[in-house]
Amino acid sequence: MACDKSEHVWNSWHQYWTENWDHETGWDTYFVTETIDATPRGTIPIKVGKVPWETWTNAVLSAVEKVEEKGDYDYIFLTMEDVFIQKKFDKDFMHRIIQIMDEQKLDRFDIQRISDNHGWVLDEIGQVGEFPVYMRNNDGQYILNLGTCIWRKDFLKKYLFPNMSPRGAEIDGSKILSTLLEQNKEGRIACIIRTWWWTEVLGGGGNMRPEWDSLRR
Repeated sequence: MACDKSEHVWNSWHQYWTENWDHETGWDTYFVTETIDATPRGTIPIKVGKVPWETWTNAVLSAVEKVEEKGDYDYIFLTMEDVFIQKKFDKDFMHRIIQIMDEQKLDRFDIQRISDNHGWVLDEIGQVGEFPVYMRNNDGQYILNLGTCIWRKDFLKKYLFPNMSPRGAEIDGSKILSTLLEQNKEGRIACIIRTWWWTEVLGGGGNMRPEWDSLRR
């Protein structure tokens, strides 16, 4: 997902994506923008139209609808244009995650970059390579996570609420989601945790953080 105002980071995002994403996974990669035409090599373009920041989740839901028109997918790996992937996501890594999601009937799999779990982590349920996989607590902080996650598509469509900003979704939306998951007795979310899987390169106002500014193209 990419906002037009962050066009200045797209080339650098693609550089990191190309270096660390294994195209032999067989996953289709969609590059979603608002109004700007952009087709980084190896991606399929989607435009969703101009979307106010306050209703940003509408752009994600619109993109999912357009993706459904192009193919029948069970899972969606959602990441943002200001998230630069810094570790290899190879075919075996992704295959093992999907295997665990199927075996455990998971609805979302979070690839966390932090070591402090803020009370998120419950029982260990498996392993992806050297990394243990943990169930997440459904009433923990940021249970509605818009970071680097693999969603079961139907779960995303049901529980990513419309008319919210990214920050509003992760804070207010998380509170709503926790209540609904408890009421509906559903929602199985797991994660792996490792520092620096990825990093956010934009700071306040959509500007490059100083340590990443040299990556401008």
